[in-house]
Amino acid sequence: MKNGIMKYHPAFIAQRKMQKELQNKGYNDIFIPNLMVLSPTYAEYKKALDNVNDRMCRELGLYYDSNYNLVIKKDNSK
Repeated sequence: MKNGIMKYHPAFIAQRKMQKELQNKGYNDIFIPNLMVLSPTYAEYKKALDNVNDRMCRELGLYYDSNYNLVIKKDNSK
């Protein structure tokens, strides 16, 4: 999670730009699914990684926004 001034650090800015560019080029929608077809080992790894990520986000109340920042969900029960 990037808080305060760290989210403006050049490394984090470059990471977000790269993630957006890869998404725009079809990396997540075209390349990864095809890699999963070509490599059953990678498919198994990716599914396990997604499961861990989903569980951590669910249990910690986190989500990714449209800029690929990890954000804490606001508690509306108060």
